[in-house]
Amino acid sequence: MLLAALALALSPQSTDELPFKMELPGDYVPFLKDDGDTPTWVALHPSGNARFTAVHYLLANAGATSAAVAQDHRARIWTPFLDGVKYQITPWIGPWAGDQAAGTDIQYSRNGSEMAVIERVLVQADHLTLVSWEGPQHDMEPARKALSSFQPPFSWRPKPPQQEDFDRGLGSNPAPLFSLGHYDLQLSTHLQPGTLHIKLDFQPSAELGTLQSIQWWIPAQESKKTTAIEGKHHLEYALEFGDDPELAASMGISLSGHTIGLLDSTWLAVPLLQDINSDQVLAPSWTLSLAIPAFDHALSWCAPITNKVLGSSGARKISFPSISSGRAWPFALVGQYRKHNEGPYPMWLRSGSRSREYRAPLQFLVDLEGTMLDWLPGNVDPWSLATFPGAGDRMLPGLAILDEKKEWLQSPLDAAYGSGTRREGLAELISTRKFGLLLRGKGTAAPFLEISLAEYSAWRLLRIQGHSKEAANMLLNWKKREANLPPVRTPLSLMLREDLLGPQRLLSRGALVWVHLSELVGEDRLDACLNAALREGGWWTSEDLRLALEEMDKLDLLPFFRKYIYGIHPLPQE
Repeated sequence: MLLAALALALSPQSTDELPFKMELPGDYVPFLKDDGDTPTWVALHPSGNARFTAVHYLLANAGATSAAVAQDHRARIWTPFLDGVKYQITPWIGPWAGDQAAGTDIQYSRNGSEMAVIERVLVQADHLTLVSWEGPQHDMEPARKALSSFQPPFSWRPKPPQQEDFDRGLGSNPAPLFSLGHYDLQLSTHLQPGTLHIKLDFQPSAELGTLQSIQWWIPAQESKKTTAIEGKHHLEYALEFGDDPELAASMGISLSGHTIGLLDSTWLAVPLLQDINSDQVLAPSWTLSLAIPAFDHALSWCAPITNKVLGSSGARKISFPSISSGRAWPFALVGQYRKHNEGPYPMWLRSGSRSREYRAPLQFLVDLEGTMLDWLPGNVDPWSLATFPGAGDRMLPGLAILDEKKEWLQSPLDAAYGSGTRREGLAELISTRKFGLLLRGKGTAAPFLEISLAEYSAWRLLRIQGHSKEAANMLLNWKKREANLPPVRTPLSLMLREDLLGPQRLLSRGALVWVHLSELVGEDRLDACLNAALREGGWWTSEDLRLALEEMDKLDLLPFFRKYIYGIHPLPQE
């Protein structure tokens, strides 16, 4: 790592005023800034065998933790760096730079020298500050003292989080949702292996008005294209990915052997519309037609209305009817699938999936759905189940996709999964169909109304089914996580979905708030409210929830919502 000092000496440097404060040991040269892509400050020892380094930059997403970043550095940077030498790595957690931080202490021997590294990591929202020291082991204590004196500037800290949501989950300027329009799609995979040919006809919605011309963003193409045909817009393009999964992924296509997953919307061309807030626009309505090899099958949101082999081309044509606006962007699976009927829900196994012992977990999913329909019948939505590797679990309209790499259909239900069992994981998965797909949150509280409610729903499902051990484990894990985390800084109604990448307060605090709410109003009243919302379908807000519950029994729930959903008040203690 000290070779980096040589690179620094050869790179442009700046003597700009130091943004942070830190008391260096007496012999060190003052910090100099490296004018590279990432702001970095380095203080070298005259001997050349020790240095301090300070780095600060913004993360792409908020939600990471100091401990997670420090652990990642140990696995990705320090362990490979120490390969082949004798070393000792000690994780560190404690107060530093005015907040709870993490880091690593390292001692190692190389070429007869006893060397050390001390690294401190502080993540605050989307701000990452990293300060480290490298040098001889006998200088570790002065280095620790110097690192403990580090004081970052205010500009390196995020703005204080909003501790109360005065807009009550609606956002400061809630806007009505409207449809983008209608996509009529014709896809072909049979013409050339490893190429997806796309024909798209687009009809703008009435809310967009009459658009004489539209400029389009097209995947994997640098240039944009403008279309205009008397208010109807036609577009054709091809995505060539061969047998390269990484190239396909860069185009929004999941590729496993000859099976293609069109599960993310980035394979689609989209219109570039000025003065339109993307948060207001719903997914378009769409129809989908595919021409694929005769031995393949295609799955989408419902059973196809056309499925026949064309004699002229030898291709199989599969067509799906129109799906209404706002439900999902166009999606499909194309490959060799075998249908297995299990109860009312068709099961499609991908050839080569190795999902042989699928009957027990599939039966459990069927039982879960039956329990869900008894508990919250709401709006019944027929669905099928399919497998696909590496694209993650997906709950899409009419189609649930299990990631084969998670071995859902191979492992026993009692096998460990995360902090629980596979049974808990499947209950969480089935709950996201109701909350997040059939009923969706609107406004800033949407993650609480979907993610947190689905987690609570999984707990209720397990309780109703008599899996008391798993239900108790879920509740205990939520409470443990909350006890081990610092006080929450952001109200649930303002918490972003990126929380799932870090502290996961939506899963712990969020689910516990639903538990406390059910205790306050009674499970029967909460169930009746959820059922009514599910029958209505579509979108709802946290204020819709509060007002519906209040109307049932003339309750005043605003104090509860202000404390625990719109505020950061500690949860009630049992």
